[in-house]
Amino acid sequence: MPGFEVEIARALAAKLGVELKQVWVSWDGLIPALTGERCDAIINGMFITPERLKVIDFSVPYYGSGETILVRKDNNAIKSLDDLKGKRIGVLAGSVTVNELEKKGIGELVVYPDQNTIIIELNNSRIDATYLEAPSAAWALQKDPSLNIKLVKEYIPDERFDAGVGLRKGDAELKAKIDAAIAELIKEGKVAEILDHYGVPFFPPK
Repeated sequence: MPGFEVEIARALAAKLGVELKQVWVSWDGLIPALTGERCDAIINGMFITPERLKVIDFSVPYYGSGETILVRKDNNAIKSLDDLKGKRIGVLAGSVTVNELEKKGIGELVVYPDQNTIIIELNNSRIDATYLEAPSAAWALQKDPSLNIKLVKEYIPDERFDAGVGLRKGDAELKAKIDAAIAELIKEGKVAEILDHYGVPFFPPK
């Protein structure tokens, strides 16, 4: 089964010297599966939030997620949000990016109902750039290499959400081992390498 979370789980298991057993559950069943002892850890892009910390513990974060800028491949002028000023920027209706860019005085903003439409509009030069959630945008480009679009790799968003390994409350020994393994994988560049394989930018955890 492909996926960067799966590969990160394999790398962690290798560091810990244990065999990885994958337990597949629906997203809303992740925490119940952990607390009900169907699994020992959640490695599924789960962001560390105060609400979740009331129910489970987390390891140190292994990557940060956030928004990214997409442009056509021949555009080397846009590297930051400031470079978007005065441009036609595609944004997703109802997303936090709309208010964020408006507050910064960036745009003309062109609001679309879904990500696929935004990417098509950018590819067809109807907008100059777009500002989307990095992993899903990277996956869209990965699925269709014919698109004349790239991620602006120089851009690292100020606001990021950190993903950590979900653990049962009180499982201190496992947490300490996973924390140490994550630190090693980040230092070695392994997490960034795995994300890069899927076209997803590595944003250092906060």
